Amino acid sequence: MVYEIKCAWCGKSMGTKECEHTEFTLSLKKMGLPIISHAICPICSKKALEDANISDEGENHE
Repeated sequence: MVYEIKCAWCGKSMGTKECEHTEFTLSLKKMGLPIISHAICPICSKKALEDANISDEGENHE
């Protein structure tokens, strides 16, 4: 079964991924609902790190 991955911050589609059939995914499919997982896209990740004042290396610059 394939599910879509979306950015939880901006909603942009980040592609699809194969997943195992579970009771939950099968029930979503039976109801006609999309199977979606969330992540964070590179643009939103960079902005979140800047907002938190943290570099990609994990250093805090306060």
